[in-house]
Formats: sequence, structure tokens, C-alpha cells
Amino acid sequence: TENFRRVAEAFEMLSNPSDRRQYDWQWQIRRDRRLRHERREREERMRRERREREEHMRRERERKRKEEEHDNLKRDPYVLEAQRHVVEVSSLEELKTVVALDGEGRLGRSLFIAFVGNRKSESVLNNEFLFPYPIGGTDRNRMLWNELLCTVKVRNNASTELVRFFNLPTHSHEDSPVILFARKGERLSEYEIYYDEPEGKKSDWEKRDALESWVYHRLRTIVRINNNHHN
Repeated sequence: TENFRRVAEAFEMLSNPSDRRQYDWQWQIRRDRRLRHERREREERMRRERREREEHMRRERERKRKEEEHDNLKRDPYVLEAQRHVVEVSSLEELKTVVALDGEGRLGRSLFIAFVGNRKSESVLNNEFLFPYPIGGTDRNRMLWNELLCTVKVRNNASTELVRFFNLPTHSHEDSPVILFARKGERLSEYEIYYDEPEGKKSDWEKRDALESWVYHRLRTIVRINNNHHN
């Protein structure tokens, strides 16, 4: 049988000193090669695990730093000043007066507005988003934001004139705020809505950073210079 043939071949090889030395030598080479391969894999796995641990520790340090920074910002005088400059309105007419619409119904200043329906959504707005920081009032660079835009808060949880004007579902801002932005020179109806990630997917400082990036992107101004003296 096949098994008997293989046993006979093995016995014949081991009975011959020269063949046995050759077999032992080849076995040693295969074993050493396997051990080197296993050692390389083990070392690479250890390096990968060390890098993952270091990256995890780095992310944890960064997360703690950001959380501490966010907690400190809640008491920062510039944040508190920006929040003091938020204007509360309760009607569409009040809002039109605040944004200083011109004769064509266009905004005289940009509008950064938040709708809150209850204490929870207002707490999210003030303590997680730190609305409207870093704009509003006078910032660290002595920028007078009130000359460029108005920051507004609307407190209601019913189908009011303002909610209908901005086409907001009456339940959309009950537990989380709805934040909108409209640019200077555009009509009040030409607004954009900020969409936050579902609850629990972002930390407080990530929410603040995301909103800050979103509103700064909308505040960007393209300046073109025409050289009328060019020949």
C-alpha cells in the first residue's frame, strides 16, 4: 500500500548515513527558516501592537486635552461675552428688524440663528456647541463681530410664525437645537441649516469644532482686486 511504501522509503533513507545526513541538513534548514519566519511575524505583531497602544494613548491624551479645553471654555470671558450678545426674538417682525433688511429684503448683516424647544436643547446649545462662540461680541483678535453678523436665539416648541417661515418641523428642536445661517446680502429665505451627527456620536468639543468649521466656511469672503491702471 501507499503507507507501506512511504515507510519503506523512510527506513531506507534513515539506514543510509549519507542520506540521513542530507535529510537532517534539509530538515534543519526548513526548521530554521520556519523559526525565522515565526520570529519575524512575532516581532511585527509586537511592533504593530505597540504602535496601536501608542496611538490609542495619543488619542486618549488628545481627547482629555480637548475635553479639558472645552470645560475651560465654558467659563472663558470671550465665550460668555459672545453668549451675552445673542439676541432673543419671538416673532418674524422682530427678526427682520434685528437683521436690518434693506429695501429689497436683503440682509444688512449675516444671520447666525438657533432654535431651542426646551431646557435640554438650550443646554446643548450653550454647553456643548457654546453657541455662538467663537463669533459674537469681541473675540480674542479684537474682531467686532456685531458689525458683520447678528447672533439670534428663538425659544419656542410650537408651530409659530418663525418655525413656519424657516420650514422647521415642530418637533425638530425639542431635544436638540436647530442652527441656521444666512449670508449678508442674501434674502432671509436663502438660509442654510446645520445638520449635527446623531446624539452620542460626537463629544462636546467635537460638536463645537464641527459647528465652528461650518460657520467659518460660510463666512469666507472672496476678495477680487481689479488693476484699472494696467496697460
